[in-house]
Amino acid sequence: MKSFAYIFFALLVIALLAWKLCFPAGVPTAAPALARQWHQQVHGLDDDEVIRLVPPPFSQQRRTDLAGPSRTLPPQIVGQMAYHVRPSGPRRWGTTYADGNLSSAISWGSSLTRPELNILQEIRYLPVTGDWILRPDAPVEPRMKALESILKQATGKTIIIQKRLVERDVIIMRGSWSYQQDAAYPRLAAREQIDKPQPGAVQLYTLPLSPILGSGGGSGDLASFIEILESSTSRRFIDEVDEPRPKSIIWRNNSSQYRAAEDEKKLDQLLQSWKSRHRSNFSKPGA
Repeated sequence: MKSFAYIFFALLVIALLAWKLCFPAGVPTAAPALARQWHQQVHGLDDDEVIRLVPPPFSQQRRTDLAGPSRTLPPQIVGQMAYHVRPSGPRRWGTTYADGNLSSAISWGSSLTRPELNILQEIRYLPVTGDWILRPDAPVEPRMKALESILKQATGKTIIIQKRLVERDVIIMRGSWSYQQDAAYPRLAAREQIDKPQPGAVQLYTLPLSPILGSGGGSGDLASFIEILESSTSRRFIDEVDEPRPKSIIWRNNSSQYRAAEDEKKLDQLLQSWKSRHRSNFSKPGA
């Protein structure tokens, strides 16, 4: 009985010492600071890294970044994000509420637009879930080699990325910039129970609208906006827009806009919707 008491006392002392070592008295645990540090560490890159895939589960900060200010997303929406790592640290670069796949992985991982990519149809939509962290200033070739290795682990398939010279159709963008609010979009958005239109924003979509919460958006100059058009249509746009050119454009995405990349009628629909709200004109091959 006495030996049991000694053993129990020794165990109790060890337990108390462990408690004091793990939880020092009078020093509160700074949970928000730890969560922020963990997020920055996971969404950063080591010195020898040029690209990284961060799979779920995600940090709370990442969920906040995905949703945007003053918004809460349903838990079933995982989405995908891209962060660019610069000397000042990681910075959010791209956001979509849609699930990630091989096409988005290569597009975001390379920083190339869809017209610059030719991905086989049978592998284009292989699921690749997670956020992409990359150094945008690093040469494309090392990033592609690292991306091949990551995609092999993520998909279980050997993915080969090669650079080739190919011939492509282009769309010539002419005329002057004159924005007008889309009168039809508020009614269409209300019917699908998605986000209300943002005042002053260009709405990108085809019909019927996708109910996936609008799929984010962005802002930038005309060159940045043309990149979004190229990504949506998988076509190269030649910029011949007259002066004065817009210095800042705000746009909102809807997942339906990406149907224009694979359906010629949807492409015409997207361009016709654009022409009805601007004095810009588009010229397609053979048109």
